[in-house]
Amino acid sequence: MRAEAAANGEGDSLVVSVANAVATLRLNRPRVHNALDDDLLAQLESALAAADRDPAVRALVLTGTGPTFSAGDDLKNLRDGSHEDFAVTIRALQRVTAAMVGLSKPIIAALNGPAYGAGLELVLACDMRFATPRFACATPEVRLGLVATNGASLILPLLIGPSRARHLLMSGATREAHWCASVGLVDEIVADEALLPRATTLAAELSSGAPGATAATRALLNVPFADAMKAALDAEAAACIEARASAEADEGVAAFFAKRPPAWTRP
Repeated sequence: MRAEAAANGEGDSLVVSVANAVATLRLNRPRVHNALDDDLLAQLESALAAADRDPAVRALVLTGTGPTFSAGDDLKNLRDGSHEDFAVTIRALQRVTAAMVGLSKPIIAALNGPAYGAGLELVLACDMRFATPRFACATPEVRLGLVATNGASLILPLLIGPSRARHLLMSGATREAHWCASVGLVDEIVADEALLPRATTLAAELSSGAPGATAATRALLNVPFADAMKAALDAEAAACIEARASAEADEGVAAFFAKRPPAWTRP
């Protein structure tokens, strides 16, 4: 992954740059708050694989363009696409998370703004997370008749404790930056202008050890939940795909675009 070849154009959904052995992956759909569509997910999966193979890259930083890190799934695609299209997107999301967990190199999240749904869930697989004071997060899938994915059912309880994770996942409630820092979801709150330098500095620090030893250490840290992560990703994908085919999801998505409360019915 050569630095000059990785400097993508403004029209690309993902902009990748390499400097001082750190690859920065920037979600680049600011007009739709960096919503995750199939094209962006494909570029992200490819960029993760390329960075992991490249001996010139020792660590990664994941960030976004504009005031939002990521609004999560592209809901227009959710509304307008078929159930089969939705299944393709969910499986792509799970593959990206699996790729992040399986990286041999450290990856740091630099959260330039709010992260919702799949946007938040992706960064749970990072080694550390820095955020600006404007950061906020939620897992609002239940309010759309869907369920969270990307290993959130496993990683979120490990990060912030079972009770807090259950509340976030089942309520869809929004939490602000300082709450996230207080419970360990975010490691540090950093001023906007210092966010990327802080994340890049830490990425370089984490990559200063021997590459093989760093890779082995990251792999060892994932051993206790490796099987559980695969099971969680598979189960989440199946549950979310099934949920999308339900009347609840039809109502949840319709209510979102109509800007009204959903009218849930008991099964």
